Amino acid sequence: MNRLLLTNRQKRMRTIVWIPVVIWMVVIFCFSSQTAGESTKVSGKTIQIIAQKVYPQFGEKTVRQQQLLIQNLQHIVRKIAHFMEYTILGILVTIAFLPYKIKTRNMFLVSLFGCVLYASSDEFHQMFVPGRGPGVRDVLIDSCGALFGIIIILSITHRNKMKKHT
Repeated sequence: MNRLLLTNRQKRMRTIVWIPVVIWMVVIFCFSSQTAGESTKVSGKTIQIIAQKVYPQFGEKTVRQQQLLIQNLQHIVRKIAHFMEYTILGILVTIAFLPYKIKTRNMFLVSLFGCVLYASSDEFHQMFVPGRGPGVRDVLIDSCGALFGIIIILSITHRNKMKKHT
């Protein structure tokens, strides 16, 4: 009976761990669905909030100077956002594979392949969003973010395995 209960629990766990992955993919899809103007406005507001916290003199600048600063930081902030979105996806996908007890190498490859595939489909999706378009560079940035997230989780699990054996 315990064995059957454990198996049912494992099945539930294998399903439950994918819920955050799907939710995060929807979040990424929603960000990618923003028109170029909407996306620029969101990242601009984010930069403004960060600048006010990190750069105390920001509020003393003229509106034009503030706008120029925000405009100059737009590109880098957007690329960092891409990287971070996919770092989180890489983390979530790798965690979702942990209950399957597959070899680390296979988990790494399948997680990375899934994230790269999603990044590619996300760029394809942007072809249909006004003012947006696909970018190979964005797929590379997304893939590097996913790789970083995957490495974080695999490093933590490896370290925990080593602690158990000592």
